[in-house]
Amino acid sequence: MRSLLRNIRLIWRLMNDRQVPEWTKFIPWVAFLYVVLPIDLLPEPLLGIGILDDLILLLIGLKLFVTLCPTAVVQRVRDEMDGSRPPQPEAEVIDASYTVLDDRDKP
Repeated sequence: MRSLLRNIRLIWRLMNDRQVPEWTKFIPWVAFLYVVLPIDLLPEPLLGIGILDDLILLLIGLKLFVTLCPTAVVQRVRDEMDGSRPPQPEAEVIDASYTVLDDRDKP
């Protein structure tokens, strides 16, 4: 139970992290929608197996989300949750290009 709560916290923090690509954040939502929507691979009344497929696909979706998140971000969030690293404010990233000008060539 403790591991389950830890993984839920990890997923919640990764969903709110700006360094996680937006397209990966759709994976948990799609897995959740599969559980909520009435469309199933196996019907619910089929000996309880129908509920089991919902749970399995939800867990696979959440595991896939954590796997596709950047490894450094997942490790940073885990360290923050363990208390081994204090939470760091998210730095704003500026993506730019530059050109080096050499003044020695001018007369």
